[in-house]
Amino acid sequence: MSRILSKLSQFRWIVFVILAFLILVPATTYAKVVRSGDSIYVGAEEIIDDNFYALGQSVDLAGTFNNDVFVLGNSVSISGVIKGDVIGVANTLLISGRVDGNIRVVGADVRLRGLIGKNLNVFGGNVILDQECQVGNSVLVGANIFDLRGQVGANLDGWVNRLSIYGAVANNADLVVGSDNGRLVIYPAAKIGQNLTYQSVNPADIKEGAWIGGQTSHQPLLERAERLGIRASVPQLFSLFILAYIFSSLIIGLVVVSIGGKKIKETIDEMRSRPWRNLGLGLVYFIVTPVACLILLIPPLLFIAAPLSLLVLFVYLIFLAISDAIIGVYLGYWILEKLHRYKKVDNQAIKPVSMMAAMVLGVLLFSLICVIPIIGWIIRLVGVWWAFGAVLTLKKKMVVGWHNKN
Repeated sequence: MSRILSKLSQFRWIVFVILAFLILVPATTYAKVVRSGDSIYVGAEEIIDDNFYALGQSVDLAGTFNNDVFVLGNSVSISGVIKGDVIGVANTLLISGRVDGNIRVVGADVRLRGLIGKNLNVFGGNVILDQECQVGNSVLVGANIFDLRGQVGANLDGWVNRLSIYGAVANNADLVVGSDNGRLVIYPAAKIGQNLTYQSVNPADIKEGAWIGGQTSHQPLLERAERLGIRASVPQLFSLFILAYIFSSLIIGLVVVSIGGKKIKETIDEMRSRPWRNLGLGLVYFIVTPVACLILLIPPLLFIAAPLSLLVLFVYLIFLAISDAIIGVYLGYWILEKLHRYKKVDNQAIKPVSMMAAMVLGVLLFSLICVIPIIGWIIRLVGVWWAFGAVLTLKKKMVVGWHNKN
C-alpha cells in the first residue's frame, strides 16, 4: 500500500478515478425508489425496502432503508438507519445515523458521527470522524484535512495534507502526507494497534502518551519541486484532464439518467431507427449554431442580439453535454443487451436494462476510447453528432406535440 500511495503526489488522478469507480459502480443496480427535487425529506417513520436514489439541492434522510442508498446533492444529512451501503456525492455531507454496510462518499466537507458496519471510503476537502463514529472495518481516505477522533476497526490507509489522530486504529496505519507543508500529528489519547508507516516531507509530531503497538516507519518525501521536475508537468496536466473528463461525464450522466427517465430510452430508439439522418442533423447543427451565434455578435447587431446569442450558445453547450452522456448510455445499453441476462424471448426482454448500469458502464468505456490520440477524438465527435441529432429530433417532436395539444 505504501508503495502505491507514494506515487499519489505525482499521479493524483489515479486516486480520483478509483474513488469515482468505487462510488459509482455500486449504483448500477436497478433503482425502484427514485426521488428528485430541490428538497428531499424521508421522515423517521418511513421505511424503504428497495434501493433508494435521491437527487436534490437539499437531502435529509431520517428513515429506515433496508437496501442501498445513493445520493447526489448540495447539502446531505443522513440520520436514519441504512442496512445496505451509502454511496454519495455532496458539497456538505453529514452522516450521523447507523450504516450497516459500506460508506463510499465524495464531498467538500464530510462529517461522520454514526456507526459504520463495514468499510469507509471517503474523498473530500475537510473530513472529520467524530468521537462517536466507529468503523467496523477499514478506512481509505483522500483529503486535504482529516481529523480522526473516532475508532477504526481494522486498517487506516490514506493520502492527506494535514492529518490529526485523536482516536484509535485497531491495526495498521499506512499514510502519505503529500503536501510540502503537510503535518501528521498524533495526540496523547491516540492508539494505533500495530504499525505506523508514513511518507512525508516533515516528521510526524507524535505527542507523549500516544500509543503505537508496532513499529513506526518514516519514509522521507522529497519537496514538490524536486519530486516533480519540469518534465512531469505535461503528463500531470494530461492526466488531470483525463480525470476531469471521465468524472464530469459520469456526473452529467447521473443527472441525465435521473431526470430524463423514459426520454433516454426514446433517444436510444431514435438513434437506432435513423442513424444516418441523426448523424447528419447533429453535424449540421454542431457547425451552424456557433457560427450563427458569432454572426449575431458583430458590431451592428451586438447590443440587440448579444443576449439572445449568449442564451442560444448556453443551451447549445448543454445539449452537447447531454449528447456526450447519451452516447455513453447507448454504448452501455447495447453491451448489456448482448449479455445473457438481457436476452429477449419473443421480442420481450427477460429483464429490462438498467439505464443507470448502462450509463456507468458506457460512459467509462466511451471515456477510455475517447482518450486515444486522434482516433478517440474522431470517434467522440461522430458519437456526439449522432446523439445530438437524436436529441434535437426528440425535442422537435416534443414541441410539436405540445403545440398540437394547445
